[in-house]
Amino acid sequence: MKREIKIFGKTVMLNMRNDGDFAIANELFLDHQYKFCDKAIKDAKDCVIDIGGHLGFFSMYASLLNSDVPIYTFEPHVGNYEIL
Repeated sequence: MKREIKIFGKTVMLNMRNDGDFAIANELFLDHQYKFCDKAIKDAKDCVIDIGGHLGFFSMYASLLNSDVPIYTFEPHVGNYEIL
């Protein structure tokens, strides 16, 4: 299922496989549960590292906050990695 959301004034399209993916996206983007990371992401000068990238939602979130640094995403689960 695809869902278009607006965050930080930008519209993004999320591709989710099931309700579990939707719940994770909802926590991150709509409930803003990672707000405590915002300053660190905005202030990053070298890179942002996402360990356990799942479907890339946090990496997308980080890129919306700071598009000036590379974001490295690591995901060990083959099924999730293939979606990234």
